[in-house]
Amino acid sequence: MAPPPPPPPTDLDALIVGGGFGGAWQLHRLQQQHQEEHPAIRLVERGGGFGGVWHANRYPGARVDSPVPHYEFSAPRDALWETWRQSGGWRERFPDAGQLRKYFEHVDEVFGLSRNARFGTEVTGATWEEGEGRWLHSAEWPEEGIELEGKRVAVVGTGATAVQLVQELGKTAKQLTVFQRTPNLALPMGQKRLDRDDEEVKNGGNSSDSGDNSNGSNSEVEVEEGEEPLRSKRAGYPSSLYASRTQSFPGFDYNFLPRLTFDDDAEQRRATYERLWAHGDFHFWLASYADMLADPRANAEAYAFWRDKTRPRIVDEALREKLAPMRQPHAFGCKRISLEDGYFETFNRENVRLVDLKETPIVEVTPRGIRTAAAPVPAAAGKDGGGEGGGDGGEGEEHAFDCIIFATGFDAITGGISQIDIRRRSADGATTALGQSLKEKWDRAGARTYLGLACAGFPNMFFTYGPQAPTAFCNGPTCAEMQGDWIVGLMRHMREKGLERVEAREESEEEWVRLVDELARKTLLPETKSTYYARLTECAAEGYAGFEFN
Repeated sequence: MAPPPPPPPTDLDALIVGGGFGGAWQLHRLQQQHQEEHPAIRLVERGGGFGGVWHANRYPGARVDSPVPHYEFSAPRDALWETWRQSGGWRERFPDAGQLRKYFEHVDEVFGLSRNARFGTEVTGATWEEGEGRWLHSAEWPEEGIELEGKRVAVVGTGATAVQLVQELGKTAKQLTVFQRTPNLALPMGQKRLDRDDEEVKNGGNSSDSGDNSNGSNSEVEVEEGEEPLRSKRAGYPSSLYASRTQSFPGFDYNFLPRLTFDDDAEQRRATYERLWAHGDFHFWLASYADMLADPRANAEAYAFWRDKTRPRIVDEALREKLAPMRQPHAFGCKRISLEDGYFETFNRENVRLVDLKETPIVEVTPRGIRTAAAPVPAAAGKDGGGEGGGDGGEGEEHAFDCIIFATGFDAITGGISQIDIRRRSADGATTALGQSLKEKWDRAGARTYLGLACAGFPNMFFTYGPQAPTAFCNGPTCAEMQGDWIVGLMRHMREKGLERVEAREESEEEWVRLVDELARKTLLPETKSTYYARLTECAAEGYAGFEFN
């Protein structure tokens, strides 16, 4: 049977690929701008509804690791904030995936997004036609769930997803085996149930007994000398909280401390660390001393505190050394921090085992499970005694499982873009006359963007939450709103000027890449906390400098 014919071409002003925070906000803002019942805008999404990864994530324990109300849209003028609270709102400080799906359903209802969305639609390619100006276009736990109670389960990986899975599966699996390459230096989530009128929902997740050292604090919480609050708390819609998100390094309502680690003596440092730790969430990471991500001594001090807090939670001495080693495994906070709620205690269960892949790497997946290499024999015990370690201790071990879960992460940042065959086509219709695809460009020279929003050589194409933007360290909705508003502003500028095409200049892209590389070499210093927002504002004020229009 022949496949159905492709749908007829559609003339659009904008095509949005993906229905997560970024896509939903972009569609909402463009609908606002057009004010028509059926504007020439479409959003396409591979899944069956809005939410992005939160529509797809069905695994046990899946939840967000940013507290509400940060992890939501601000949007006061659309009554979204108020109607969400009236409908019941958030039930937890860190909502699970089910709550996120309900939130996106509410967003869809209030914003009226579905009328311009097409679900179950996967983009496989996109081509810029030089003469025509037309585009051609191109996560996974089953929705019904999987019964794993009483089963032998493997989890490969120890990232954020694995942390959440391990916490849940350890309670019900007959045997849970976790394959770890690198220990996860996770922080306590500080989860709690929320009442409908809970001040945490209204005022940003900062309770009066938490000991807050953030940029925003309520009157019952000590604010350290030298800190300047970005907002003041009040009942009702937290407008200043949402405004403050764009002015902080992590996109929350708090920032790094305005002093260095060793400006404080040991007693003062301990008190500061204890206060940050008691708060939970990302405070110990992103509201800590200003040099924590830059100075190795400062970073080691933070790790030592984390280690000394975590090791007493792990009963077995050998496991303690693998999960929270005395020797720091890597710079604290330079891999994205995960939040946990009983993760380390899970390894105290008799049914939970850890396999260290640095000692016994995976050799193969077999019909029965996973085979790992034999542990190396210490030199003193080896027959030859050569080198630092002896030879292979045997044929290894085969671990039998009923289910293997690969929690090995996402192809993040660039993956959602480079998996689409994005090209430009010359006026004569040839797709190769003006160069390679976006993936080929990035494969050759690494990801290269201007403002983390666009690429030279690819007209009329923008992306949110992408490379060379604050993505990895920033609160997602903050980035989505900031970038989405900026793109809509640029489109408004083009409409007012009668312009149809915009493309980042090569020299602008080169300058931006150099700046990002320079900052990365220094690591992410607090002094750069608002550079991105300021640069976007400056670019727009200068008539979108760095782009070519026609």
